[in-house]
Amino acid sequence: MARRQTVTIRGMDEVLARLRALDPQMQAAARDGLEAGADLMEAKIRKAAPVKSGALKASIRRGSVTGTGSRLRVEVKTDVRYASFVELGTSKMSARPFMRPGFKAAKNPALGAIKAELEDAMT
Repeated sequence: MARRQTVTIRGMDEVLARLRALDPQMQAAARDGLEAGADLMEAKIRKAAPVKSGALKASIRRGSVTGTGSRLRVEVKTDVRYASFVELGTSKMSARPFMRPGFKAAKNPALGAIKAELEDAMT
């Protein structure tokens, strides 16, 4: 004859409450991670920017995190009108890329910052 086994789980209410709280915590962690990653990206892009007057380098800024749910977004940009000419070049001036190399240099560290924030929220 087979024995009957009984399993009692204590603290299930606490586990369920923690699972319900996890979603807002993960949202906050994702925002924090994006901000940290964008800060790294801003620094790398600024470091890669060529300097003549310093206006281009000084204009590189990270925006605020926007969006909700899984569609969060943050931009690192410049409002200097001639930035695209410097990045891509013109018929009279060779390109001196800074946005793409800065992005490439910061991509993995930025993803690492996002991952770290999400992992911290889960512990």
